Amino acid sequence: MHEWLQRQVARRVLSSNENTGLPYVCHKDSFLWSQTGRVSSTVLRNAWAAQEGSLPTKGSASGQSIWPNSDQLCRMRCPAKETAEHIVSACNHWRTNLMLERHDDVARVIYHSLKKKYNITSRVTNTHEPHIVEEDQVLIHWNDRILTSENLRHDRPDILVRDLKERVIWIIEISVSWFTRISQQEKKKVQKYALNSCLPEDTDPEDFYPGPNLKAALQAQHRMRVEVVPIVIGTSGECSPDLRRYVRLLKLPDGDKAIIERMQKCAVLGTNRIIKCHMSNNDM
Repeated sequence: MHEWLQRQVARRVLSSNENTGLPYVCHKDSFLWSQTGRVSSTVLRNAWAAQEGSLPTKGSASGQSIWPNSDQLCRMRCPAKETAEHIVSACNHWRTNLMLERHDDVARVIYHSLKKKYNITSRVTNTHEPHIVEEDQVLIHWNDRILTSENLRHDRPDILVRDLKERVIWIIEISVSWFTRISQQEKKKVQKYALNSCLPEDTDPEDFYPGPNLKAALQAQHRMRVEVVPIVIGTSGECSPDLRRYVRLLKLPDGDKAIIERMQKCAVLGTNRIIKCHMSNNDM
């Protein structure tokens, strides 16, 4: 452990944000998935290699020794330096396919636990299509547009739950992000639906300002308490210290630790698929 902590790149996941002084990830919860042995050694190796920056990418030190004349740009023709961070979290080539599948796999963990909570597990649903599951006391929207009186740019959260018995609406937004951006993503998800739902998708969290938003529109429309719940998992299973608190808001029957571990496993398996597909392309 001492030797590992001396390695500047490898130990970066345990470092703190220079601006806030706070750790990027929760050291206690970020490695739950690796403690149970429920993934193969290959998956474990690839996930940790991405996290520690030891993948032989074109932009890495090892990659430069393998391809000394390389331009270091992404082999999938992205105009960006090919780093582990780029491959698993930002490559445009995988954004609409493997990254979307990884995102939806994480979201399904929450979705299926919600169905279990409301005793609607027998209802067969296709999570590849937007839909609504409706029972006497609850409506669950999956990737469905939420109609309001406001003309909102962002009105399609990943999951929305309207619990008629508890008089509460949960707006649940899922993201799989590079570990240094987890807290930033959590903040952005909340602001996107609770502060201003009309700004462009690429608006920086620091540039948000009050405006029409989905939370206020739903409060006015249904006269119910509305909470925005950001669920952000790192590409290698990392999470923020706030994730347990957000998961507990949903009062899921499976318990916060089990839910977090399952989401981490889904994220890590998705990251492994991306790495294998990306690194197998030798057309450089």
